[in-house]
Amino acid sequence: MALSPPNVRSRFVRYRHVGIGAVCILAAGCDGAEVAPRPQPTTPATATVARASADTLATNAALRAVFGVERGGIVRLDGVEVRFDDGRLIRPDTTPILVARGQRLSAAHPDKGFLGIWYLAPHGDGFRVTGRHPGSVRAGSFGDPPDWTLRRDLGTYPVIQATGFGQWFGHGHACTTLVALRPQRPVLLARDILTGYNFDPGDDPAQHEPRETIDGSIAYDRARDALIVTYRGTVRQTVLYRYRDGEYRAPQVGNNLDRC
Repeated sequence: MALSPPNVRSRFVRYRHVGIGAVCILAAGCDGAEVAPRPQPTTPATATVARASADTLATNAALRAVFGVERGGIVRLDGVEVRFDDGRLIRPDTTPILVARGQRLSAAHPDKGFLGIWYLAPHGDGFRVTGRHPGSVRAGSFGDPPDWTLRRDLGTYPVIQATGFGQWFGHGHACTTLVALRPQRPVLLARDILTGYNFDPGDDPAQHEPRETIDGSIAYDRARDALIVTYRGTVRQTVLYRYRDGEYRAPQVGNNLDRC
């Protein structure tokens, strides 16, 4: 059963008035020093609310195993510093896996964000790392990490569906990457599938392009071993992605929606 992607149009709004330039991380000072949060008074009511859940404790243990601390850490990838936090521990089968969003530091408009994947194994009261894949997904703009969800209906293995967002000259794009969580390591299934597009010329007389809005959803056809991308909105079309050269790819001809 196909799952509709999140409504991506609201994500485009925040790019509309953002100019090209460096990104400043709000959780850190301009010199890179972390800004300590202001302590808050604790009352019996807030203490009850603040009690960590079992899922939070497990995720914190996973973050400690990967980064040494619970708040995540900075990883250098291809000469670029990426801060990983916002982690979530999942167990798609018997293997615990940490998935964390990575913000590229000192990013400009065309720079993509990251989604990292770490395979773990139980060890004492926590975990040990058995596989490090911090660059599993690169998507988005201004270094912002992609959003992601776990799907179990896109093939034999559970799949991370990660969607990055960006806007160029008023054209908003949502581009999706699929990564299968195989037992030994994550494997790329498909990249840069257009799952959202928006263009609003507004009242600008210089704009000669029409208003356009497109939403795409991804499903898997097991009988044909193919991904089916269904588009609705200004354009209504179905595109079949077939497995070729190690991943699922759009047809080389007849696809006018390859905009990522």
